Amino acid sequence: MKPYISLFILLAFALLNSCIGEDSEYCPEIDDNSNLRLEFRYTDENGLDIFTDKVRYTDVFIFDSGDRLVKRITLDENALSLFAGTELRLEPGTYRIVCWANATANTLYEGASPGNNLFSDAFLSNSSLDKATNTASDSDPLYYAPAPSQDSQPQPFYVTVPESGSQTAVIPFRSAHITIGVYVKGFTDTSAQGAALPPTIVLTDIPAHYNFNMQTYGTGISYKKTAANTVIESQNMAYSEFYTPLFNENTPILLYIKKQSDGSTVATVSLKDFIADNNITVTGTDGLFIPIQIEFKSVSVEVTLPGWDSKPVSPEF
Repeated sequence: MKPYISLFILLAFALLNSCIGEDSEYCPEIDDNSNLRLEFRYTDENGLDIFTDKVRYTDVFIFDSGDRLVKRITLDENALSLFAGTELRLEPGTYRIVCWANATANTLYEGASPGNNLFSDAFLSNSSLDKATNTASDSDPLYYAPAPSQDSQPQPFYVTVPESGSQTAVIPFRSAHITIGVYVKGFTDTSAQGAALPPTIVLTDIPAHYNFNMQTYGTGISYKKTAANTVIESQNMAYSEFYTPLFNENTPILLYIKKQSDGSTVATVSLKDFIADNNITVTGTDGLFIPIQIEFKSVSVEVTLPGWDSKPVSPEF
């Protein structure tokens, strides 16, 4: 068998295999007669396309002219590594396209069943939420398309599939999350057996839902994690990282540092005050990372920006 034929078979197998174990209803179509090609883009501040660096999983939702959800396609890392986009066949007409990316471990789509739901029905909720305590572990590092321009809300993204021939559309993405990195120094807590315990970190008043216009809403929920001990710049500390939905400078989010041993709160940080004190621009900033250092000293607790630039953990995946 010729090498190029073997390569083609391997690539085709990889694409098909990416749907094994998934709901085949949402698998991308393989159709030589496709009449719509969607190309995904996510550009950084220098205009470079970094889509494949940030996105490993994308859900494409297609609504007809009556805002009815007619198709949903799920593209995983294998599919996106072959082509950052998708090709499909639709009946001629005008369609509205919405994409969410990286909605995996902590995200649940609701009201988003093709044939049964309208655009206004669809929303995202947190699949890790414990309703008894109103607490989740975290969110996902979400991305959304179509990207809004500057500080505006996203505008509907329409494509028209012609009666004959095909259509190509480039759909731009933007970050739909803010990363909060919490560094804790000088913290002490021990178990009943005398073992050192890292702190529990809690964020409160986080919006519970996203609608498909990338607008947050719903009663605030909390995120809760146990920090991990690490070494940064030769300093021992604990670190934890959260992905929240987008918020503005007036966010009501509070950050609590708690002891594992008895659940007591030893420090509280208003995110709104921290943003103002450190001149952090939130609104209109894409891919925002907010680092917060909380240092426990003998008679005080200091809350500052850390004195280093890089995060101590691997990227978002």
